[in-house]
Amino acid sequence: MLDSRHWKSAAAAATMPFQLDGEAIPTSRSSSRRSWISTAEGIVDRVEPSVLRVGDARASLRHSIPSCFDMGMLLGRRVRATLLHVAALDTGLSQTLTVTGAEGELLIVAHTGDVRSIAHTLGKLRVYVALSQRPGGPMVFGTSRVQAIVREKDHVRVRDDDQAYVLQFESRSGNGATYAIGREELWCGPPSTMR
Repeated sequence: MLDSRHWKSAAAAATMPFQLDGEAIPTSRSSSRRSWISTAEGIVDRVEPSVLRVGDARASLRHSIPSCFDMGMLLGRRVRATLLHVAALDTGLSQTLTVTGAEGELLIVAHTGDVRSIAHTLGKLRVYVALSQRPGGPMVFGTSRVQAIVREKDHVRVRDDDQAYVLQFESRSGNGATYAIGREELWCGPPSTMR
């Protein structure tokens, strides 16, 4: 439920690309009540289009992760899904979904909403995401050593010592964007140059 003074929950639910549903989904709210985190943990026992069923279907993760990531690869794996919601009057609702494996290893992180110099940790690698200031411009994605310009519907790879990840830049609207970064093992899209 969103802050009813500023949001209509039915309208917001219709625009949320990520949602955790089910029995006893733990949720923590910040003191300002403008951000909250929901989590679900268990073995992925069913994969449907845009839905993962976790822990004997006690929880479901509805998502809009790009189809170039094969979520079917998570079937039978123990995962933890963490969904961060941030509501702001000037930028609206932003969501960041993180799915990790049994040992805490990052499998996929997806974001939708405001993008202002966001950082993610991929294994040992810290990556940064920012949007061009030009309206409709590209996304800048990189590490402290290398940066790449990524256009909508394009992707780029990045590697740390142990693992490779792929960023798919799905769309942009004003200062907001939708993108996903996943382990290379989940990637089923076209090949690209390794970074």
